[in-house]
Amino acid sequence: MAVLAAEPVRVESGSGSVQFRADSNDAWQTVNAGMVLPAPSDIRTSANAEAVLVQSGSRFELKSGSQISLKENDRGSSGLLKRVKQWFGTVFYTIERQPDEFSVETPFLVSTVKGTRFVIVSTDTSSLV
Repeated sequence: MAVLAAEPVRVESGSGSVQFRADSNDAWQTVNAGMVLPAPSDIRTSANAEAVLVQSGSRFELKSGSQISLKENDRGSSGLLKRVKQWFGTVFYTIERQPDEFSVETPFLVSTVKGTRFVIVSTDTSSLV
């Protein structure tokens, strides 16, 4: 039985100003629904903006004023993204059960799961799951 390659991270929807950059030295570019995000990349939503990213059954819902980073070398044996750096803001995660652990790192915590739904809120002074 052949193992299927994981889907790339894709933008399912976005409203308001949603941007990405492939490198911290690059200029921010506008995100459009349907586009495939390069890895590595940073994604951010401005005030009153939201975005939904998807990959093989998992969803990352970035709420207003959030920023995350996806890293190319943070993919598990299945090809699925296995780590996200959440810099700030609120992100709702729905992680499809996978063979590798999935983790979210913030300036104040690291949360590791196999597959579940959770939300992380990260501010300048704290983070909570």
